[in-house]
Amino acid sequence: MPKQKTPELCQITIIDDFFSPILETIRSVTVRDIITKFEHDRGGAITNFDRVRDGVLGEHAGPEWYDGLTYETMAGMADLLAQSYDPMIDLILDNYAARIAAAAILDDDGYVNTYTQTMEPTHRFGENGGFLRGQHDVYNAGCLVEAAVCHYRATGKTSLMDTAVRFAVYLYHLMGKPPKKNIVPAHSQPEEAMIFLYRLFQEDASIRDRYPKAENGTIFKELAEFWLENRGVHAGMPDWDNWTHQECVDYIRTCQYGEDRPTWGAYAQDHIPVLEQKKIVGHAVRAVLLFAGLAAAAYENGRTDYIKTVRRIWENMANKRMHITGGVGALYQDEKFGSDYFLPHDAYLETCAAVGSVFFSHNMYLLTGEAKYMELAETTLFNGVLAGIAMDGKHYSYINPLISDGSLHRWEWHVCPCCPPMDLKLYGRLPRMIYSYTEDSVSVNLYISSETEFPLDGDKGWKIRQFSELPWAGNVSIISKNDSGMPVTLRIRIPTWCYNEYTLLVNGEKWAGVTENGYACMTRAFLKNDVIMLTFYMPILLGQANEKVKQCSGQVVLKRGPMLYCLEATDNPQGLEIIISQDIRVSTRLEPELLGGIVCLDGMDTQGHAFTAIPFYRWDNRNPGAMRVWLDAKSVPVLKDSETLYRFIPINKST
Repeated sequence: MPKQKTPELCQITIIDDFFSPILETIRSVTVRDIITKFEHDRGGAITNFDRVRDGVLGEHAGPEWYDGLTYETMAGMADLLAQSYDPMIDLILDNYAARIAAAAILDDDGYVNTYTQTMEPTHRFGENGGFLRGQHDVYNAGCLVEAAVCHYRATGKTSLMDTAVRFAVYLYHLMGKPPKKNIVPAHSQPEEAMIFLYRLFQEDASIRDRYPKAENGTIFKELAEFWLENRGVHAGMPDWDNWTHQECVDYIRTCQYGEDRPTWGAYAQDHIPVLEQKKIVGHAVRAVLLFAGLAAAAYENGRTDYIKTVRRIWENMANKRMHITGGVGALYQDEKFGSDYFLPHDAYLETCAAVGSVFFSHNMYLLTGEAKYMELAETTLFNGVLAGIAMDGKHYSYINPLISDGSLHRWEWHVCPCCPPMDLKLYGRLPRMIYSYTEDSVSVNLYISSETEFPLDGDKGWKIRQFSELPWAGNVSIISKNDSGMPVTLRIRIPTWCYNEYTLLVNGEKWAGVTENGYACMTRAFLKNDVIMLTFYMPILLGQANEKVKQCSGQVVLKRGPMLYCLEATDNPQGLEIIISQDIRVSTRLEPELLGGIVCLDGMDTQGHAFTAIPFYRWDNRNPGAMRVWLDAKSVPVLKDSETLYRFIPINKST
C-alpha cells in the first residue's frame, strides 16, 4: 500500500455532535486555562524568556522543561488556530514569539534554554557535568521547532520560525558523527519535530529561499537520523540498573565518563542502539515519542531497517504491553513500561503516553496504510486520551488507572503540568487523522462528521462530507460534494468492534466489493451527490485479556463501539463487586443530558444485582467515589495460546 498523505488542517472542518462540543471546550476554556496557569505558576513560564533577555541569573520558574511545555502549548494553539481563527490565540502566539525571539537573539548561535542559561550556564546540552536527562536542552529545542512549524502553517508568519530555524541549524552543525559532538535527546520528541521541519522545507519554496543556511532542509532529516541511530552509542556508564540514582547522578556530575558521553539508560531509550531494540521499554512517554519519530523518519527515507524496527516495537507495545484503554506505562517507578503481559489495574498510564502512542500509531498508518494502526489510535483516543481532561475543560489527569477507591481525582494544576500541552497537541492534530489520500485513493479512518477536500486531479479537488452518529450509533454517510474528475478508490475502514457485521450502500444499492487491509474499497468516478451509507453493527462486547496477563485472570470488561465502560459508585450504590457471565443481558440507554450526552449500559449480574456502566472517559466527573473497569467473570472461556492481547465476545446480539 502506498504511503498516505493527510489534508491540511485548514482543509478540514469538524461538524460533529460528539467532538465539536469537546473541541469548543478546548478552545474556549482549556486554552485560556492553561495559558493563565502557566503565566502564574512559580513566577511564570513565559517570564523565563524575559529573564534571559534581561540577563537575570539564579532565577527560573518551574522545572527545567518549562520551555518545552510552553512551546508544546503554542504548537497545540497554532493547530487549533489553523482550524478556526481566534484573535486571542493569534495575539498570544505573536506575543510569545516576540519574547522568545528577544531571548534567543542574544546568543550568537541562537541557543535558548532558559533553565540552563539562568541556573547552569556552563552545562549547555549537559556537557561539563550537566545532567541532560533532567536539563532537557535538546527536548526543549525540538518543541520550539515543532511549535514554529505549526505556527507558520497556521498563520504564514515567520516570527517564531526565524528563531527555530536559526537554533536548528546550530544543532545540526554541533551534533553528529565525529568531529561533531555525540549529543542525543535524553527526552524524545525532537526527532519527529525535525522531520516536520524537513517536510515544510520540501513543500514550501518560500521557506527554502528564506533560510539558505538550512540547505533546503535536508540537514534536519540528517540530524533526526543521527539522534535516532546514535542512541546506545556512549561510554556505557553509569549503570542505571544496579547503581542508586544518586550514584548515577554523581558519576555524571563529576564527568567520570571521560571524552565520551554518559548513557542516559533505558529510561531515556539510550541503553542499546534503537534499531536493535526488540521491545518497548523505559519511560513510556519518551519511548512512544521516540518511535513516533522513527516512524516519521522511515516515511521519509524508506529504510528497511527503520521500518522493521517500528513494526516490531509497535507489535510488542500493542500485543504485550498495552492496557485495554490504549494506555501505556504500567509502572509508577520511572513512569515506565513493565515486562510483557504485566498490566495491573492500578497502573500509571500517563496521559502524555496515551497521546504519544496515538501519534506513534498514526505515523505507522501513514507509513503503511494498514487499518490496525488506526484501530489502535481510535481505541486510545476514545479511552486513554479523552479521559485526560474533565468535562469542565480545566481539570486534568496525569495518571489514568483502571481502578480507583474514590481518592483519585483530576487536578487543577500539577508540579509537572506536561499533560495539558500534550492534550492540546492531540486535539490540534485530530482533524488530520480522520482522512488520508494517495494519488488515486481516499481513506476514511475515523468516523467524525466533517468536510474536507483532496487534491487528486491537478488543481481540481474532490470534496466529501461525512455525517457520523458514532460513537453512540453505527450510522455513517459519506457524500460526494462534487465530481471527482477521475476514478478514485474510496477506502472505508471497517472497525473490528463491529464484529465484521455491517451494511454498505452506494446510492441505495448494496455494495459487494473487496476488503483489503481492513478497508472496504470501491473504485469509481464519483459524481456530485453520490451517497455511501454505512451501518455498523454495535454489539455490547465482553473483553478479556490473554491468560498470560495474570492481573486480569477471571475478569472481563464491557465495550461498545470504540468505548470501554466502567462502573462508578455513584451509579451503583450497592457496590462494584458484581459478577459477569457471557450469557447476561445488558441493554443500552441513551442519556442526552448526562455527562454531556452518553450511552449507558444497564444489566443484571449473575447474582441478580442490577448495575449501570458509563464510558470510561467520563469517570470522575460527578460525585467522588470508587471506579473499576475490570469486572469479575464467571463461565467465560479463557484466552489461551494466542498472540492476541485482548479478545472481545459479542453478547446481546439483538441490542
